[in-house]
Amino acid sequence: MKFLLTQVCMTDIPLFLTKYVLYYNIKGNKVHLEWDYGSEGSVPENAVEGGRDSSGEAYYIGQHSHLGDTLPGKIQRSHRRLYISHNGKEYGKKKYAVLVVVA
Repeated sequence: MKFLLTQVCMTDIPLFLTKYVLYYNIKGNKVHLEWDYGSEGSVPENAVEGGRDSSGEAYYIGQHSHLGDTLPGKIQRSHRRLYISHNGKEYGKKKYAVLVVVA
């Protein structure tokens, strides 16, 4: 399922404790999303795609805690990592949360 994420309602709860988030797609329909577990490049079939690189590889939306901050990031399957940015540096993480569409 592809859609444009335009609005989010999410509480500030530590990684993996956030039960769900609610977005609205481009047509204004509510879409139920949850955080699922992922590791080493794995993403569930219903993972939310966040973009693509110049070669066409998909990036997926993920998050990870780093030094007390819960940060969004991109999951790059070919690198088997989630990449987050913190204080001007990029960090690769083997375990992460993946944003997924709940049917």
